[in-house]
Amino acid sequence: MGANSSAFYYSIVESCKALDVDPFLYITHVLMNAGCAKTNEDWDNLLPTKVELSKTQSYLAEINAAVPNPERTEPYILRGKKKR
Repeated sequence: MGANSSAFYYSIVESCKALDVDPFLYITHVLMNAGCAKTNEDWDNLLPTKVELSKTQSYLAEINAAVPNPERTEPYILRGKKKR
């Protein structure tokens, strides 16, 4: 089973490289959007040749730029990404 999983991810990463798509951004995009895929067309739109990664890139940049507020006294409650 581990070999099948490894081969699956290796195939995705190598396909992205061949298509000049950032594998990290692509896998992040798929993991963020696969839960909404209901039809074959939805799944087809998640293929590396069809995805638009600019929103995923912006979202990751926003997360990486986030810093805690040192004046905050209440604990943070993580509830998932904001809807835009």
